[in-house]
Amino acid sequence: MEKSYLLDMIKSLQPDELQRLSLFLASPYFVQGVTGKETQALFQIILKAAPEFSEHKLEKDRVYKLLYPGKAVVEGKLKKLISELTKLVRHFLLIDHYRREEHELQRQIDLAQIFRSKGMVSRHQQVVERIRTLGGEDSLESLAQYHQEYLVENEIHELESTYNQGKGDLNIPAVLNKLELNYFANRLELLNRFLLQKKVSQLNTSDIMQARLEDLSIPPYYLEQSIILKITEKIHNLLRHPLAAAQDFQDLMSSLQQNEGRLAAETLQQFYTYLRNFCAFSIDAGNDALIPVLHKIQQNNLDRGYFYQEDKISPLAYLSINQIAIKANEVEWAFQFTETHKDKVVGANETQEFYQLNMAICLFAQQKLEAALAIIPFGSSYSNYHLAARRLELKIYFELRSELLPYKIDAFRMHISRASQKFLSDSLRELHANFVNLLQQISQSPRRNKERSEHLVRRIQEKKWVAERHWLLEKARELAHS
Repeated sequence: MEKSYLLDMIKSLQPDELQRLSLFLASPYFVQGVTGKETQALFQIILKAAPEFSEHKLEKDRVYKLLYPGKAVVEGKLKKLISELTKLVRHFLLIDHYRREEHELQRQIDLAQIFRSKGMVSRHQQVVERIRTLGGEDSLESLAQYHQEYLVENEIHELESTYNQGKGDLNIPAVLNKLELNYFANRLELLNRFLLQKKVSQLNTSDIMQARLEDLSIPPYYLEQSIILKITEKIHNLLRHPLAAAQDFQDLMSSLQQNEGRLAAETLQQFYTYLRNFCAFSIDAGNDALIPVLHKIQQNNLDRGYFYQEDKISPLAYLSINQIAIKANEVEWAFQFTETHKDKVVGANETQEFYQLNMAICLFAQQKLEAALAIIPFGSSYSNYHLAARRLELKIYFELRSELLPYKIDAFRMHISRASQKFLSDSLRELHANFVNLLQQISQSPRRNKERSEHLVRRIQEKKWVAERHWLLEKARELAHS
């Protein structure tokens, strides 16, 4: 039972959600039949096993005896009860999600549809007017708002069509206007996500997909009325090039700052994700001047909650924020960030591994090499984490002057070769291939050789894509003095 669907859902709930679930299970409307009290009892048994939810406490024979003391085991009875409670918890999650304040507009739209289906015309009109108030002209722009505005206009069209008196346009022009704006904005956003993913992963772009990327066909009048479309188009043009120019990056940042008062939080969150990625790409390409800029952007976005979903942060953001802080020489800040966010990372199966790698990166920055090496986790399902772990291991073996370094370099080179055939994008392959080749050259170079040092520094600077560029330059320059 310890690895069941039911437990996965219950473990994900916060204390306030567990309280609401208890009330939900006590409701005779939702929990009916003779098993109602038994499902509540099973839920309480599971709660008492929190937070560890140990295998011993939730062993099926033990749970059965707690539920039915002194009674003979009936085959399948507990399984059926677990299935019933699973269904109830699933229903609770859906209802609790629907009741959230941010879904008030959707609830009103659904209510309008119900009134229309029951022929309650005046009540339908009242709800539609309320919807217009909720999503009025002063509302902040978002893709969700575009979709909801389309639903509102379409609801008016459906009512007028139902009671068609042969007059007027049935609100069809308004429906088309909102439908097309919703379509173009969402379509372009999806194309941008595809292009961004293509920069980090090897994707097979079909002829149809390529045609979509090349033909946006957005009518100018939609670009004029939509801030979202304007900025999304700007992002699209940047993504189509291998690397954003410094001026383009600044223009995008200025556009976001100028329009922050007009855009919803979720829209700004998505746009800043692109901005941070453009900045990171430029840093990988050697623009170290953007390191403190990106660190400040990340700090700002953390404070404003742009990294969080349900108070959780993604593993990739966790790693990126830490790495950039280290590069910006904010090691103490990186330590604090890593520690305070160790239980806020999405991904229950690898949370500890995420924390260990980020902590190892911090320890390496303090030259605590053995301590860092001891906690590096390998084999993450996230390629960014696995690659970062392998790079960190090589850097530590280099600093320790380990005899194992040549073997580790060969193994990493083989990994890059295989990964590039499966999932690595061309830029990521080049980024890591250059890193491992340059590291090998540095490790095999004689000490106190200024000419060799300068030669390697030039080679590193000439490469377009190099992982750990700053560290490699430091090691190459040390050759002249060590």
